[in-house]
Amino acid sequence: MRYRRQAFSMIELMVGICIFALAILPLVWMSSKQTTGAYHVGKHMMAGQIAASYMDNILNRDYDAIVKDILKNKSSVEIKGDVLDPSTDIKDFMNLEDMAKNLQNDKANENIKASFKNFKYIIQLNENTNEKAIRVSVEVSYLVVETNRRKAGDKTASLIIHAIKYGEKND
Repeated sequence: MRYRRQAFSMIELMVGICIFALAILPLVWMSSKQTTGAYHVGKHMMAGQIAASYMDNILNRDYDAIVKDILKNKSSVEIKGDVLDPSTDIKDFMNLEDMAKNLQNDKANENIKASFKNFKYIIQLNENTNEKAIRVSVEVSYLVVETNRRKAGDKTASLIIHAIKYGEKND
């Protein structure tokens, strides 16, 4: 009578599981890297949209209005703040806090606050009176890795856009 084997031994089963785990590990690692990359691209796109919005609000204003309201007898000014901070020196700026207040859904309001809580902006305006031009620089920075506790060494990234606003010469 011959004995017929109908199952795997425990050793064979353990070796098979180890080989499968070693084969699947690079796939899991690659998937997590792709997810992280997509998250960073999303943050960068949000920063670009915020910077473009600030830039549009400045460039849509008349040259003389910018000089009168913002520069006020100075040849340059720098404005800094959090994106969600409602207090700003320039009243016509887009403010995500105001946008969140206008939304009816409380969940949407919470999502906006959570998404943009670590975004900061710096706007620099430099006037060249000889050329009657204003150089506008908008920088929006954000945390690359968000954690519950902020550390001194947190890595930030930023997006900077530049433009020049010309006025009419009075010659």
